[in-house]
Amino acid sequence: MMRGGLFLPRLIVLCCLPLSNAVAQDFGIDPNREVQLQASTKQVNQFFRRFNAEEAPDGKRWFSDHPDYHSFGIRKRYIPLLFDKGAGIPDSLVRAFTNEAVNGKQFLSLHGGAFLAEVHSVFSWEGKLDTLQLFLSIQEESVGSKWVMVAAKGMSILTVGQKDSSLVFLHPLSHEIEFMNLFRVFQDAENMHAYVKEDFEPDGLSVLWYEIQRKRVVFKSVIGVKFHFRQIEGWYFTLEQKLRPELNSGWLITGLQRSLESNKNSIPHD
Repeated sequence: MMRGGLFLPRLIVLCCLPLSNAVAQDFGIDPNREVQLQASTKQVNQFFRRFNAEEAPDGKRWFSDHPDYHSFGIRKRYIPLLFDKGAGIPDSLVRAFTNEAVNGKQFLSLHGGAFLAEVHSVFSWEGKLDTLQLFLSIQEESVGSKWVMVAAKGMSILTVGQKDSSLVFLHPLSHEIEFMNLFRVFQDAENMHAYVKEDFEPDGLSVLWYEIQRKRVVFKSVIGVKFHFRQIEGWYFTLEQKLRPELNSGWLITGLQRSLESNKNSIPHD
């Protein structure tokens, strides 16, 4: 259950397997110490800290006065460990991304913009369960910040009534009767799409807002969360939680590609 306006699900802490000796030695870890064998990235904020080299592998926070804070060497070894090994991302792409992020002194921040949460949710619409994707971003306030909804996609309600409308249209001479035939348009709800421009797409968030105000849509649950990042110049990547009993688990990068997108807050396409 979500409380206090938070949209993130409760994060499950995994019992992790020991680090390999090679990885452990890279970070100066004693592989025999159980307290240091927590390789899984259990929280999104922990992913930020590990990506930036602001946390030791044992979970201890590093601050600006620590010698390894934002360390080039630590980041070059650590960032590749934050990728989902099962996602099939080429090693060459991971190396290029890591080098550009580290050499360019680029870091991730919860408040850095170019960062969206995609929340897969279940709603009840007129008694029938429906799923949709809610997109949220961090909005800075005069005091503090908050998550706000910026878009909604995937509602089946948006496609209701999409029938063949080749025989349904506003006559090209409608202007000669001062568009008096509009009364027929607004009584034909099932074919409304036939009377708007060809590339029109309803604003999902506005539809959701309206239907909730009418009490026809009721929120039920969150079934998954994905994050979209464009904070590293020239790159786009996704972050998802992988729950499995192995080292390569928790919040991991599941998608990576070069990006020329000028609008870093644009809603991702399916």
